[in-house]
Amino acid sequence: MTLASLLTRIAPALLALVAATPAFAGGIGYVGGGGLRTQPVYWYLDGDANEQYRQNQKVAMMSHGLEFSLGDRDERFLGFFRAYWLREGAEKDPSLFVANVSSDEVVAAWRDAPRDVGMFTLGMSIGVIGQPKTVMGTIVADVGSGFLTVDHSEFLQAEVGPGITWMAVRGVQVYGNAAYAVRWRKGFMNGVSGYAGVRYLFD
Repeated sequence: MTLASLLTRIAPALLALVAATPAFAGGIGYVGGGGLRTQPVYWYLDGDANEQYRQNQKVAMMSHGLEFSLGDRDERFLGFFRAYWLREGAEKDPSLFVANVSSDEVVAAWRDAPRDVGMFTLGMSIGVIGQPKTVMGTIVADVGSGFLTVDHSEFLQAEVGPGITWMAVRGVQVYGNAAYAVRWRKGFMNGVSGYAGVRYLFD
């Protein structure tokens, strides 16, 4: 094969490669959620400052925000970045959960009002059954942080659980997932979360 014939064969491919425009695949959407997690509340008995008690209370959560995704809508793998506002419920008087202890005997500084947290997470949705173009069962995992708090109690978080996607129309995907959540701030806290949303995927 001569050099001229070789160039003749590869020239169209080289020309197409040089002239090709960058391809972008991803999306943007809305995500909302809710859940329940444990929250440690520390307290003392009045007149006895030598022994500290720890009580794990259940705190409700709700959230909503934006999701930015990266990946082809026809593939089973989709990466995402979620930035959202999270509202956590108030803590309760520890004496409500302890027999034979009144509120007057409890010395504690529990949070008696909801609080707002700025959240971000990075994660991936992996299709395990079904088809991306129709309905698909997924495994969703993410890690992130409550990076913006009013009381300087920032934390790390990781979640994993099952999900489902439905391509309602071309490029518009409705999704939901449930997750077991682990939070770290001076110790582990556990919880469950659920998310639902809609994303517009372009490629």
